[in-house]
Amino acid sequence: MPPAIRAVVLTPKNHSEVEHFHCGDAPYQVELTEWITGTECLNDMRDRNTQAWLFYAESGGLVGFGSLGTTEWCLPNPNSPKKQICIVPMFALDSAFHGKPEGCNKVDRYSWSVLSFLVSRARQSGLELLGLFVHKDNAAAKSLYDFGGFKPLSGKPNKWGNSRMVLDLTVDI
Repeated sequence: MPPAIRAVVLTPKNHSEVEHFHCGDAPYQVELTEWITGTECLNDMRDRNTQAWLFYAESGGLVGFGSLGTTEWCLPNPNSPKKQICIVPMFALDSAFHGKPEGCNKVDRYSWSVLSFLVSRARQSGLELLGLFVHKDNAAAKSLYDFGGFKPLSGKPNKWGNSRMVLDLTVDI
């Protein structure tokens, strides 16, 4: 059974709760940590209409964060016309919750609970696709997204080493 998490909308008032959030030491993890602990997430919420949530365990510990917005991607390939999609700009777990709870299936982990929440919210948008970027070295995230039904898109990784993946929101996972 998936662990119970509580989603709280991130606001400027409760942003201080992420002050000690730490994703890990890999460059892509540092980028995620800096996005949530700095002002960039608040700027994206204000300027790009991004929604963000903090996720707490039953114990009260901050498990992670996730965000949703909209963007336009050329789909299904880079030469196609632009199409509006829902996007996960940033999603991460605190390093203390990576792979937790231990000894359980993927669907029973915090990462799946957070991703399922984001997919459910994206379905409410009325858009057909949910996109995200995944760093080439982030094997755990790639595995989670593959398991969740995300498919890689054609094209080269961007200058930061991130590849695009997309989920068809019209199909249940």
